[in-house]
Amino acid sequence: ALYYAAKLPLYDSLCTAFCTMPTGGFSPNPENIGGYLNPIAELIIVVFMFLAGMNFVLHYSLLRKPRKILANKELQVYCFLLFMAISVITADLYIHNIFDSIQEALRYGGFQAVSIMTTTGFTTADFNVWSPLSQIVLLSLMFIGGCGGSTGGSIKVIRIYVLLKYIGLRIRHILYPHAVFVLKMEKKPISDDILQGIFAFVFSYILIFGVCSIAMTALGFDMISATSSIAATLGNVGPGFGIVSANYASVPVIGKIILSFCMWIG
Repeated sequence: ALYYAAKLPLYDSLCTAFCTMPTGGFSPNPENIGGYLNPIAELIIVVFMFLAGMNFVLHYSLLRKPRKILANKELQVYCFLLFMAISVITADLYIHNIFDSIQEALRYGGFQAVSIMTTTGFTTADFNVWSPLSQIVLLSLMFIGGCGGSTGGSIKVIRIYVLLKYIGLRIRHILYPHAVFVLKMEKKPISDDILQGIFAFVFSYILIFGVCSIAMTALGFDMISATSSIAATLGNVGPGFGIVSANYASVPVIGKIILSFCMWIG
């Protein structure tokens, strides 16, 4: 599609494809995907980043029973979160005149939202100069990540969804203390072992994020650069904010060791 429809060179098409489905994010173009100035290529990449962020089991269902995947709760939450993020960022970029038209705001805001949430890390614009609202939305997406069973990193949509359902269940239990509630996923009860595993995973994730962020600030980083660098490396996203928005070349050796640890454990 990149070669025939977007007219990219064959080598660039192959390299970009190999970095899209594994949500790797590296590009043979020194200016990343934005360097091509090719809206068709960006649209193709967005589609396949979205597919890469899905559970790969759903790809099989897409071929066999396409209607079945529409009922998948994780996919619904995944699409909803992406839709909300793209809507907020697009409106914010247009209102603050970052781009001249709503189409441009959607083009760049939508691409970056999908790229960050799927933890691909491709870039088409310098989002370091965007408004704080767009930046905090992108930072939040770094923690969510793609679906379970995808090539995406971070906490994963399925864990976020289960935790939200559990919070709702606890609230209902407070309101109706004598009632019996069962936490379910796709009409199947979620065992305590799975729930405890999710709690342990998320707690460990946040703990590592907090400790490593403090360590980066101890090296002299500002709070935005420190927290975003940890979120980006722990979630295997790539680009962060502040001095790490373009690359990590300016990070001192100790900082690189910390970030390498985050990428490895992530």
